[in-house]
Amino acid sequence: MKPIVLLATALCSSVSLFAQQDYNIQGKVPASLNGAKIFLYDGEGTHLKGAPIDSTIASKGGFTFKGRTIDPAILTLFFRSPDVAKPYILGAKSLFVGPGDKVKIDMQADSVYWKTIRQSPVTGSEVNKDYESLRALLEPIETPLDSIRVLTTKRAEGAPLDSSLISQRGQLIRKYMVQQDAVKTKFMQTHPNSFVSIYLLSIQTERRITDLAPAQQLFNSFSSALKASELGKKVAENIAKSAQFLPGQVAPDFSAAKPDGSTMKLSDLRGKYVLVDFWASWCGPCRAENPNVVKAYETFKGKGFDILGVSLDKPDAKAKWEEAIAKDGLVWHHVSELKGWEGDIPKLYFVRSIPTNFLLDPSGKIIDSNLRGERLQQVLKTLLENK
Repeated sequence: MKPIVLLATALCSSVSLFAQQDYNIQGKVPASLNGAKIFLYDGEGTHLKGAPIDSTIASKGGFTFKGRTIDPAILTLFFRSPDVAKPYILGAKSLFVGPGDKVKIDMQADSVYWKTIRQSPVTGSEVNKDYESLRALLEPIETPLDSIRVLTTKRAEGAPLDSSLISQRGQLIRKYMVQQDAVKTKFMQTHPNSFVSIYLLSIQTERRITDLAPAQQLFNSFSSALKASELGKKVAENIAKSAQFLPGQVAPDFSAAKPDGSTMKLSDLRGKYVLVDFWASWCGPCRAENPNVVKAYETFKGKGFDILGVSLDKPDAKAKWEEAIAKDGLVWHHVSELKGWEGDIPKLYFVRSIPTNFLLDPSGKIIDSNLRGERLQQVLKTLLENK
């Protein structure tokens, strides 16, 4: 195995900084998992950071990973089937390790691999105790997601799909997300000295927050040491960045190329109510929302309303961008850097997901954001119905 060096910027639950030290992860697995390939990632869930940092193969009922870290870091183990013909992911286990930790994972045999892996007990990491407490709180609301895991396994195995599972997928995920956020918020409120709390808030503040007061209140409640940590400084920076896009703030000006190659600035539209609409030709939810935006434009274009579409299309996708504009009937102003997420404009506006939009008043101040469907119609009607 190659050496691992993790430079996680955070504090442990005892809120004391560490020098870089070795850590060791030893796992015990049932015989049925011998031969499974195990990948070690930095991060968890949708926050995995790039390619695996290490990998190994389970043999003789066990596996080992070794590495070095300065501060506690969250890692995820992915287990891939030992069956070469069906190399799908059997399950994943996320855990925190700190400098000097000697972690042990004991996976008991079970007929459902993802359950065996996810619920396996971990010892030897103090910071992981807080994380396990959080996981215990989340466990009851994750039960409905079992059907999604079954669906994923069936897809991987090529088995016939249960259409009812497919139709329930989106609903289950949305319900879970709301409940999950509530549990995490309560955890942060009751664990103001825990590294896990600053980690959770760092995830929340990675994207622009529209309701900023609760996040600021949580951050203010954390210990001075947590707030002064590198991760704490990043959270403070992101909260300040989100504050720049609250209602009443002047939207930053920018310029970019139109489809014909000429340059247009946002400030060229001063004097009108402007919807700055971030989208892309490859974005399914954006394309699904476009009919609502078209309806709003047709209804209010004669009353001082205009739209500037900002495409996050990728390099060499100019033709697809122009094709989507024509196909969806988007007969307003359009610009794009054609750099995808790496463009200066989405970075300037703290845009981490699309569709995203900002409604500006004639002076360029932000009125509201993320207006979709009927809500966009209602807000514009309130502003412009008498014009």
